[in-house]
Amino acid sequence: LVKSPPLGLGPVKADSHVVNSLLGPLFTCPTPDGKSFYLSGVFAATTQYGSIKEIKTDGPWRDGQVWKVDLATRTAKMFFSLDAKAITTTVKDRKSSLGGTQSYASLHGVAVDKDENVFVCDRLNKRIVVLNRMGKVIREIPVAHPDAIVLSPRTGTLYLTTRFGDEFSGRGQV
Repeated sequence: LVKSPPLGLGPVKADSHVVNSLLGPLFTCPTPDGKSFYLSGVFAATTQYGSIKEIKTDGPWRDGQVWKVDLATRTAKMFFSLDAKAITTTVKDRKSSLGGTQSYASLHGVAVDKDENVFVCDRLNKRIVVLNRMGKVIREIPVAHPDAIVLSPRTGTLYLTTRFGDEFSGRGQV
């Protein structure tokens, strides 16, 4: 679907159950003009039998980024990025800092208003970060464990869900 950046996914070596994977929840929202969409929530990791072994701290699909994808050309450009040094990389630390399962990404939901301000759920920094159309931070709204976000096109009202815990064990909270 997306021509750039290259995914670089697949087995690490032949006949191996160690795989380079793209993980995390996928969040998208269209731009007001309908020519592009924003993509957040995905990150690259090395997995073995479905369990995370290494969370990528470099490369185009590292955690903590929002992409803007042009629908006509199917090319993606990084729109916003958290500092790579701040990204939680171990599974144990990731569960505690991001509020739940190892598959939680640092950035989750994404929404855009009519003025092209982009709202992103930043689980790592416990906030909603508001970006202008150039990707610069213009506001921060403190929120613990933000998950998904949407803006009413009619009223501009922000709707938000939060999520904490492990949804697979039944001990998660939305």
